Amino acid sequence: MTEIDLKQDTSISKLQLNTSMIWKIKDNRILFYATDYELCRTLNVENPREVFRLFQYLQKPRTIAEVKQYSRLSAVQLKSLVNYMCKKGYFKTDDENIDSMNLRLSHLLDALPSIDGRKVLDEIHQLQIVVIGVGTMGSYATDGLVKLGVGKLTLIDADRVEAKNISAQNYTSNDIGSFKVDCLASKYEAEPVDLYKHKIMLNSYKELKGMVDLRNTDYLITSDDDYQLNRDIWSHVFTEFPKIKCVTGGYSLFKSSAFVLSKNNWKKYRTSMDRAQNSLNSLSNAIIFSNDGTIFNAMMYGLVIPKLVFDDVTGIEKASTANFDYLQDNFFLGNMHDFEYYKFFKKNKQKNNVLFTKPVSRTQNWFERDRVKIGILNDSFDQTQLTTQEKVYIGEKTFESLPKSLRNLSPNRLCTFSVKQEVVQSSLMKYIKNHFNNRIFMDSKRMFNDDLILIDSGKYGIRRNYTEWINDVPLIYINSEDKGTEALEVIHEMFHVVFNHFGNDPYEHESFVLKNTIDFISSYPDLKIGKNLGRQLIKQYRDSYIDFKIVAELEKSIVLGEQNSFLTWFSSAAGDGQDKQLLNLVNQYVKPEYPFFTLRYLLAYEANEKKLEILEKWCE
Repeated sequence: MTEIDLKQDTSISKLQLNTSMIWKIKDNRILFYATDYELCRTLNVENPREVFRLFQYLQKPRTIAEVKQYSRLSAVQLKSLVNYMCKKGYFKTDDENIDSMNLRLSHLLDALPSIDGRKVLDEIHQLQIVVIGVGTMGSYATDGLVKLGVGKLTLIDADRVEAKNISAQNYTSNDIGSFKVDCLASKYEAEPVDLYKHKIMLNSYKELKGMVDLRNTDYLITSDDDYQLNRDIWSHVFTEFPKIKCVTGGYSLFKSSAFVLSKNNWKKYRTSMDRAQNSLNSLSNAIIFSNDGTIFNAMMYGLVIPKLVFDDVTGIEKASTANFDYLQDNFFLGNMHDFEYYKFFKKNKQKNNVLFTKPVSRTQNWFERDRVKIGILNDSFDQTQLTTQEKVYIGEKTFESLPKSLRNLSPNRLCTFSVKQEVVQSSLMKYIKNHFNNRIFMDSKRMFNDDLILIDSGKYGIRRNYTEWINDVPLIYINSEDKGTEALEVIHEMFHVVFNHFGNDPYEHESFVLKNTIDFISSYPDLKIGKNLGRQLIKQYRDSYIDFKIVAELEKSIVLGEQNSFLTWFSSAAGDGQDKQLLNLVNQYVKPEYPFFTLRYLLAYEANEKKLEILEKWCE
């Protein structure tokens, strides 16, 4: 009998394949996430068809004894496979004890990469949410939150169900005449949710604070029709309880929208909502409209509000806005940065029915990746298309400035501490105001005031920091793998925004950004914070410099037809495993459509090397 040692948990008695991940055997390969192009992966194993037969056997839970008796695989392979699959979460175990209420949601969570499904379910069940107003928006939001598994819901509404409510709200004809909160409480009394109800019409934040425990409240769903009440709540709750998030929404003809408000962005939303409200008030004698939500509005909120909460808890996506247009069938759910792309798409679609166009590169496909030869020069490559800086770099001697051995090089290990981006905001604005004109200062200030800086877009976002321009609006994305460096990344990208006022030369751009980042850090008013930022900056550039240099030299050797000489040098300098190491650098840094993309960073470092040396001494 095969011995299976389940290293992570000896108490497990049953195993089952995580079928939610969708497994498939194709061309003698086992694929998982087989129906999703973005997630699809290959499980590399010996005897893939026999392994797939085991997976078919494990579609239903099997005891460890039954698995041990599986004879179509060798004992060694079975033991190794089971431990690997359990470690990765590809096999589910019977210790999860998921109740039937959460079974489907559990299957979804189990299929998400790098998500602990049981932990998320527990976090959702611990949530405490207050719903103010249970009409078109609130009644279906309540339904979605109950089925999401939220543990505690407080419903506040003084209205009774009327006949006109039935077609668009989460009530039936039998509910007419009853209080809405009573109807919902009765509807969900058998579900695993603690549901509290208040039959009262709120008039102020003070009344809300006296009615519910805001200290332990995670979300406020402000789905009533009283804008002044909502404004009063937002104006106070984020100051007293900064961890709370508010979800609000509204609808007009053919449209619905919802927003997640937090202590960081609520002022921006308040400004736009004030403008809309003032516009309506000024037209009070010249406009006629009714507050008539339909089933489309209602069902949208039943989907969107639980999804916004779900995204926030899991960290899948930092979704903060939803917009549905029922006439043109435009639907959006995501963060505010993505919303700018969405509006840009709509604008172009409506204007000339043309979508995004990819700019033509200077030299298409000049570099082809190959696991054996690594890089192959395209015959159509034209050196005349290179910039002045690139031509100068190509004319320099090859390899002489590189270290003779890469094996003894280790990443810079300067001790750093996390610095939050909010800490540097005031000092950064003062620096920009003192060094640049008022227009640049106001544009930079707008980045913070208009919530144009997105930090950590979610677990599955691209792990890089960059600034995009959409409709002349700069959008900063901070989604780095380096933890605790968000403030430094914000500083870096803010100087990118500043340089946009001076030109678009990429080489001048990067040197400008690095120079001003060093100058800002060197003049930082708080010595401890400044030195921590300085250490982070030095570590980043020291760690990256050798990679940039190797990649630039590789690209130079390709252009000059000296690739074999480069590979000979690299093999000697890097030692064993050099092919894989170089391939990783190629995949990370070489852009086939843009030769010498990383040269700008390399030259920026060299142009500011003395400044970095001075900064390093200052940080000691």
